[in-house]
Amino acid sequence: MFKKIFLFLFLIAFIFLNFGCFKKVEEEPLLKNDVVIGYGSNFEDEVLNVKDKYVFVVFYEPKCHWCKSQVDALEIFKNDREIGNKIKIVKINLEEEPFFMEKYRIENDPTHILFYNGEILYRNVGYVDSPHLNQYLKPYVKFDERK
Repeated sequence: MFKKIFLFLFLIAFIFLNFGCFKKVEEEPLLKNDVVIGYGSNFEDEVLNVKDKYVFVVFYEPKCHWCKSQVDALEIFKNDREIGNKIKIVKINLEEEPFFMEKYRIENDPTHILFYNGEILYRNVGYVDSPHLNQYLKPYVKFDERK
């Protein structure tokens, strides 16, 4: 009897371990191949000290429904030939980096801020679909024709 119980428990443990039932579920990144500001990252180097390139910062919370919906719009926006290659996208998780909420007066998420040479050119709060995002940012991105 003991042998049967042991084999049964061993079989269940084997199945769970091999099929991922005990594996930690990791959060999917907001966007792939973009800069993520996290613990120990240098915001100044990635955003404020970037010269002659636009930096579009997305402040988000992983549990926010609108932040997850914003991902598709940002992917489409990033692939826009006219302005997508002129903008560096940086994502900041507000749960991991809460001090940005006070520094940039972020009350709702997602919040988007467009920087150029360390200065804020554009700010938006809330979900914005890709066509409207392009419409809002094109005047700022086209302002400097050097790139």
